[in-house]
Amino acid sequence: MKGSKALIALVAVMALLAAACGGDEAEAPATTAAPATTAAPATTEAPAEETTATTEAMEEETTATTEAMEEETTATTEAMEEETTTTTEAPAEPITVSVGLGNMPPSGMPYLGAGSPGQYVWSNIFDGLTRIGPDGAPAPWLAESWSVAADNMTWTFNLRPGITFSNGEPLNAAAVEANFAVILSEEGRATYSANANNYSYVDSVTAVDDTTVQIVTSAANALLPSAISIAYILPPAYFAEVGPEGFARQPVGTGPYVVSEWGDDKIVLQAWEGSWRGKPGVDTVEYVNLPDPAARVQALQSGQINVAQSPSPDVAQSLTDDGFTVYSATRGQVLAVAFITKHGGPLADVRVRQALNYAVDKEAIRVALTGGLSPSGGLYPPVGVNGHDPNRMVYPYDPDKALQLLAEAGYADGFDMEAEMTLGSFPADAEIYDAMAGYLSEIGVNVTITPIDFRGAWLPYFLGTDGADWNGQAFNYSWGTAPLFDAIRPFNFYQCGWRNAWYCDEEAVPLIEAVNTTFDQEERNKVLHQLLDHTAANPPSLMLTENFELWAHDGLVGFGVFAFNAPFDGVSYGG
Repeated sequence: MKGSKALIALVAVMALLAAACGGDEAEAPATTAAPATTAAPATTEAPAEETTATTEAMEEETTATTEAMEEETTATTEAMEEETTTTTEAPAEPITVSVGLGNMPPSGMPYLGAGSPGQYVWSNIFDGLTRIGPDGAPAPWLAESWSVAADNMTWTFNLRPGITFSNGEPLNAAAVEANFAVILSEEGRATYSANANNYSYVDSVTAVDDTTVQIVTSAANALLPSAISIAYILPPAYFAEVGPEGFARQPVGTGPYVVSEWGDDKIVLQAWEGSWRGKPGVDTVEYVNLPDPAARVQALQSGQINVAQSPSPDVAQSLTDDGFTVYSATRGQVLAVAFITKHGGPLADVRVRQALNYAVDKEAIRVALTGGLSPSGGLYPPVGVNGHDPNRMVYPYDPDKALQLLAEAGYADGFDMEAEMTLGSFPADAEIYDAMAGYLSEIGVNVTITPIDFRGAWLPYFLGTDGADWNGQAFNYSWGTAPLFDAIRPFNFYQCGWRNAWYCDEEAVPLIEAVNTTFDQEERNKVLHQLLDHTAANPPSLMLTENFELWAHDGLVGFGVFAFNAPFDGVSYGG
């Protein structure tokens, strides 16, 4: 509005100038020298001196008027320029979001794991051929489409053209082939088994042309598009140059963020406008290691962080009352404690494992410790996952039955056991494990919970890295279905063939194989339900409560977590 007034003032000045000059649009010098208009009529013959004096006087007056008008015009222009300068908006301040995590990713090398906490960060740096959407189905990502041949084992993926990695390397079919060559090599299958075991049936990946990739499997498996969503594609030339260790310290991908810092307790990502996913709404994302849920909540309340992972459910309402946003979503996962049976002992007896499941009141835990946010207590798989059956057996709370089974197995006096746990990763997990131990103590089973670090202990034990192994008789390992959202997923690890198998049920082996090799959905589901019913009767773990995502933040728009993906490229503070 101020600029408009200044423009009106300038137009008015110009109008005065035009009026003083006879309304002509010619430049000022031409209007100050017009002898024809200053001469007297032909009938009146004035003396030469008078005419000259009159002309000079008019020229002086005209010059003075012109100079005054020029000064006024200059002053108005300067005022407009000054006003325009003061009304120009300053560039928007860069937006930094700090996220408090319960555990940090194992490294910047995304093949070293799957699920949380790695994918919370990796999903902002890397992309796969597909990505699991909020509905649990695979969506086109680096590949814009795919199809499967009549043999149900030959797949064709068509890449989006023109995508590059943040270091300038092209994302093409040759890059995809090179990545899978690393993962599917003998060394790769061993080193990256936590990731590669999700699609272990892939035989070969070949670049047909620049944008076409062919994947051939050893058996028909309809879940391939979902499984390879966690096979992130890395720049092959850079990876070959720096090697796995160098890449882990300075990762490079096609996602909307690049890594500026990767440390044990802090990771910093900077927005990359060149990503095919577009310019992110958040300029900088910081992840900080805050293992204690209470410390994360305090950091959020004091403004030290903007997002807190897995705050305790009992503070969710108070956070909401204080103006924070509490985000909750299902994750297709049941919190559980895995039984280690390979060394024998009490847990090798199925009656003992059943007894421990009868001894814990899962419904009471669900209501009291999750505030009812957990949808169910111990039913696997949960609602929304293929294989769900609301009528499948869930062990009810029956301590008398538990004592009976223990006596039948020869443990009437109970026994001692150690459970190694990572704590603070899931909502109220520490409280739930403590409650579990309390219930088990009532039947004479004394559980010592040993907290361990995810990167330093849990993951090496799980993988058997350099001979590392569990020290106790149990550990926390949830029955998670992402990225497949199919009940078969945990059986990639709860099986005899796992690289560091802690549990082996020989009767389940042919059922697992049949599920993984049956393409027809109806036939496959029949076998899947047989496997799940068999597993419920022969529990390899103590099922507790259905797990869920719980986050709190300070008003971010568009924040969400699905299949462990927590992308920030669609997040902002609105306005």
